[in-house]
Amino acid sequence: MKPIDKLTEPWEDIRNESLRNPEVAALYLNLIFEDGNEDEIRSALRHVIEANNDAVSPSIQKNIVEMTSLMRRHGLALTIRPISRRHRAVKSPTSARSRRVPPSSAQ
Repeated sequence: MKPIDKLTEPWEDIRNESLRNPEVAALYLNLIFEDGNEDEIRSALRHVIEANNDAVSPSIQKNIVEMTSLMRRHGLALTIRPISRRHRAVKSPTSARSRRVPPSSAQ
């Protein structure tokens, strides 16, 4: 008999491959944000982040979980949507601002 961790490896590979697609990741997170408990939300965030070979601090995950809970209490939902490919290359708002050309003041 195979150890249980060997049986789950293919599923994790399939999940990770799927979650690299921004549309799939957004759908997955939105479903979890709508119906999941705090542990499920944390797991879903970790799955998406790890699938994309990235890392996020536990404090950021905690803030997202708290925001989701707060929105629910007020009858609202936190929603994730994929961004256009053009915007995916931008790493942060600061780097995006630094590439903008300021408008000319001469008229």
